[in-house]
Amino acid sequence: MPARMRLETRAMHADLKDVKRMIRDRLDAEWPQLGVVDVRLCEDEDRYGDPVLMVDLIFKGRTPHVDAVMAAENRLHPSILASSNAFPVISFIAEKEASSLKRGAR
Repeated sequence: MPARMRLETRAMHADLKDVKRMIRDRLDAEWPQLGVVDVRLCEDEDRYGDPVLMVDLIFKGRTPHVDAVMAAENRLHPSILASSNAFPVISFIAEKEASSLKRGAR
């Protein structure tokens, strides 16, 4: 791998760590009732080749109420867009189903 690509890859992973920390902090502060126990991020592309950021919010226990999920998603979306150059696709996934995910989320 060329040196420039290695540097860009390291910077990208550092940025993802910052995005993940921001999401985690916002969830803990504003929506603790959602029961999110993990945040997984995976960079991808849409069918047009534009960057997307798959954001998997893993929750434990009962399925969160739809109003809380929508509020969290609507408030997180602009913050993620401001922190990443990729369009966020946010999913809420039950902890028991998260182990069967196939994508390479971090």
